[in-house]
Amino acid sequence: ETNEYLVWKDIVGKDQLFSKKAEDIGRLMNDGPFTNGFPHESPGHIGEWLGCRMVRSYMKESGTTLPQLLAMDDPREILKHYKPR
Repeated sequence: ETNEYLVWKDIVGKDQLFSKKAEDIGRLMNDGPFTNGFPHESPGHIGEWLGCRMVRSYMKESGTTLPQLLAMDDPREILKHYKPR
């Protein structure tokens, strides 16, 4: 949590947020004692953690329920509510 903003900045800065490249997705979503490209103190599955933080922030701020979330037409709406610390 302390480095959430730095993780976000790195992913966005490398244009990997919407990447469909297998190596980008795997690097952020795979198991490991750490996430490749980040310090060894970083956890594996950092992409999943960051995604969960984004969705949680959106749901809290917008009052969206889970069924409403799953029915969304444009998931990019979530990004408007996410402010990494």
